[in-house]
Amino acid sequence: MQKFQAVVCMFLPWHFFMLLADVLAVEDEDIDKDPSNVTEMYTMPDAAGIHWVETFDGDTWSRWTASDAEKYSGKFTASKRNKESLVGDVGLLIPDEAKHYGAATTFSKLEGKKGVPFALQYEVKFQDGLSCGGAYLKLFNSDGKKASEFKDDTPYAIMFGPDKCGATDKVHFILQHVSPKTGKREEKHLKDPPGVPNDQLTHLYGLIIYPDNNFEVHVDGQKKNIRQLAHFHGSTYQPSQRHRRSG
Repeated sequence: MQKFQAVVCMFLPWHFFMLLADVLAVEDEDIDKDPSNVTEMYTMPDAAGIHWVETFDGDTWSRWTASDAEKYSGKFTASKRNKESLVGDVGLLIPDEAKHYGAATTFSKLEGKKGVPFALQYEVKFQDGLSCGGAYLKLFNSDGKKASEFKDDTPYAIMFGPDKCGATDKVHFILQHVSPKTGKREEKHLKDPPGVPNDQLTHLYGLIIYPDNNFEVHVDGQKKNIRQLAHFHGSTYQPSQRHRRSG
C-alpha cells in the first residue's frame, strides 16, 4: 500500500503550515517486520534554538487539523515506517490509495533578524515506491483563519516538495507574492528544479533563502540549485548587487 512519512524541522516566519499529498497509484504489501531493519531506538531530537519543529511524537492531532475541504477525503495517520531504522520514530502516513490528503498546523510568528536566512527541511519516504503522486509543504499567512479552513486554492507564500507523475519529475519551489509593478498576486516557479530520487528510501528536502535573495534547494544535504530569486519564470524580483552567487 502506498505510504508517506514526513518529519518536519523548520524556521518559519508565517503562521500556518500545510502538508498536502496526492497518491494515485499503489500496490498492497504486508508490513515487513524483519528485525534486521532495526538499528537503534528513537529518541526525540534536541530542538533548542529552532523556531518550530514537528516530530509527530505524542498527541499529533492536538497540534494538527485535517482540512475540511471536500477534496481532501483522505485522512493521515501518525504511524511508524514499515522498515524502522529508528525504532518508534513516527510520521504522517497515507493509509489509502487514490485520495488527496491535507492537514495544517499553526506556530508562533517569527520576527526576522538582519542577516539571518530562512530555512526549512522535511523528510519524505515513498516506502512502497511511487508511480504518480506528490508530497508538498505550503506555507501560509493565517490571516485569522482556522487551520481546517485551508484548501488547495488558498493563497500561499511558498510551496515546496517532491512531485512525480508521468513526465513530471521535480522538487517544486513555487513562490506567490504581490507584484511590486502591477499590485496583483503572482505565482513564480523555479525554472530548473531537481528531480525526485527514484527509490523507497527516506530523503531530506531542504530550502534556504538568504537575505540577499539567493536561495538553495537541497536533497539529502546536497545543493541541487543555487540561484537568485530572479531565476524564476516571469520573475519580477531584482537580483542583489551585494552578494551574487555563481551557478
